[in-house]
Amino acid sequence: MKLTKLALITALIGTALLLFLSEKVEPKEMQISEIDYSMLDSFVKVSGQITKIEQHDKLTTFDLKDKTETITVITYEKINLTSGSETQVIGKVTEWEGTLEIEASRIKEIEWLE
Repeated sequence: MKLTKLALITALIGTALLLFLSEKVEPKEMQISEIDYSMLDSFVKVSGQITKIEQHDKLTTFDLKDKTETITVITYEKINLTSGSETQVIGKVTEWEGTLEIEASRIKEIEWLE
C-alpha cells in the first residue's frame, strides 16, 4: 500500500513538473525558408515583418516576411498589429490547400532598440 501511494505521488509531481516546464520551453528561432513539410505539426519560432493582414469573422491571417521568405500566419483572435510591424510568432506548422502556414499560439511585436 505504501509503495502504491509513493508511486501515485511521484507520478502526480512528475506530471505537474512537466506541465510547468512545457510552458516555459520555446522552440529555437529559425528562418522561414527552413520550414518544410517534414515539420508539419511541429512548433516553430520565426520573426519578420508583417506585409499583409486580413481580418475575417473568426480568424486573422497575415503574411510574415523575413530576409529569406514569406509565410502566412493564422490566428483565431483579433490582433492589434499593422502592416510593417516587426513581429515574432510561435506556432504550429500546418498545411492549407498545398501551402505551408503557421497556426500561431503566440504573437509578439518586436521593438528594436537603437
